[in-house]
Amino acid sequence: MTHYTSFVYNLPFGRGQKFANNVNRAADIVVAGWQFNGIVTLQKGFPYSIFAADANGLLDNYFNRANVVGNPFPSGLNQNIGHWFNTAAFAQPQAGVYGNIGRNVYTSPGISNFNLSLFKNVNFTEKAKLQLRLETFNTLNHAQWSTPNFDLTNPKAFGTISGVQVPGRIAQVGVKLLF
Repeated sequence: MTHYTSFVYNLPFGRGQKFANNVNRAADIVVAGWQFNGIVTLQKGFPYSIFAADANGLLDNYFNRANVVGNPFPSGLNQNIGHWFNTAAFAQPQAGVYGNIGRNVYTSPGISNFNLSLFKNVNFTEKAKLQLRLETFNTLNHAQWSTPNFDLTNPKAFGTISGVQVPGRIAQVGVKLLF
């Protein structure tokens, strides 16, 4: 489930606004025309299954599922990117046997991302304006982890997270001429 929201808020400063509405033209150029914008994304993680090998190729199925032999998320599990679930809770099924784990029963980490921007609009004429922009993506610099390695046949990486869905904070400055 994903929730998005976005907003645009023109800050109420300058001539004709709630605050500083009696300033002279020079001061109005500085205090007026500010705009605060944002996009917020909140998303639950994607489902995944634990895969095992199709031993000896008897099932003619490259992605056999593993057997669950314990609790993948026991009480007291210190869940982190180096140990997302209890890897000892899964086992390779016997040759020619499908694993007993369900399809997509586990969920990867979700996303909580905030992209924010601050614009300054300077009107030259009724139809022409200059826009100065400061934009940040992943503003809070939260780690947005990807799906853990769910391949039982890769014991070194199994149960670890080695990537991100959203990169770290990015900031950019821009100038735009609107006419």
